[in-house]
Amino acid sequence: LTGGAGGNGADGITGTTGGAGGAGGTVAYTLVGDVAGTIALDEGAAGSAGGGAGEAGAAGAAGTVLMTLTGTVTGDVTAASDDEGAITVAGTSVFSGNVGTATNQIRLLTGSASTTITKNLYADTMTFGSQALVLNGTTAQIVGGALAGDADVTVNNGATGTFLEAAVIDTLTIAGTGNVTFENTLTADTITMAATGGNLTLENTVTSGATALTAKGTLTIGNSFEAGDTVFVCGAGCNMDNGFTINVPETFNTGVITLLDAGGGAGTVANAVAAMTLNGNVLATYAASVDNTNDILITATKKSSSTIATALGVSAEAASALDSAATVLNTATSVQDLATQLALNTV
Repeated sequence: LTGGAGGNGADGITGTTGGAGGAGGTVAYTLVGDVAGTIALDEGAAGSAGGGAGEAGAAGAAGTVLMTLTGTVTGDVTAASDDEGAITVAGTSVFSGNVGTATNQIRLLTGSASTTITKNLYADTMTFGSQALVLNGTTAQIVGGALAGDADVTVNNGATGTFLEAAVIDTLTIAGTGNVTFENTLTADTITMAATGGNLTLENTVTSGATALTAKGTLTIGNSFEAGDTVFVCGAGCNMDNGFTINVPETFNTGVITLLDAGGGAGTVANAVAAMTLNGNVLATYAASVDNTNDILITATKKSSSTIATALGVSAEAASALDSAATVLNTATSVQDLATQLALNTV
């Protein structure tokens, strides 16, 4: 699907303004049914401004491509260059191939009906009403681009997904052994994890009205968190009483992280603290405690160099160096430091 190229502006002669170039033609295409091949979105090129001795005529804008979809697309959906093409999902649809790429995202995805993706989705802007966005891939999936609106996001059993940008949604449901990572902020009215081994990994603060993290589910606090940070800011419907496992980053080896900053909830934080399991590591021990009636803190206490040395079978000097390196790498930014931090997390 190719939009028209914008017209060139006219040259201006002395004392006059050249005429503006016309906008490229818009392509609006409605597809109801299944597509086995690739769909290419190309919005054409903008024209160029005029020249001349007078005021140059303005360049014409590139055309736009707008596709309205109800059905299954088996092939990929590609953009000719970054930020081209718009898709509106008008009826229940499935994308079995990739939608956009990391370098050439589509311009806009509007979810007005249930949308299932089985591979990667890259869109500069994604806006959903109260509709489903389902991750159902058999290999790891990336969702690139900001997500806004009231989507009901489901990560199906066995699916693994990573959201790269900020997400504002209505509900998040992690089914079965679903595994999802949020690299940026997450705002959700409800977060529910099935009690069968799902995983939620967070690299930034979550704001939620009602969180239910259930037994056998795992919460992984990412390496971006450090002492003084807050993981969940939760409203009155928050309930973590059923027990779940928390993975804490190796580089958090002293201080306090606020797991839950809550305004009260359906459960009690004392019950939540008693029910949860904190995974320790070779550098520190962790303990959960109640603070200010409704909050939960995780406190890290460094192990002694001798304890670390015994656990790893190394000298006390080597253990002390490892502990110091982990502390410094808590604020790692370079590729080399982040790689070292990752290696520490596997110790």
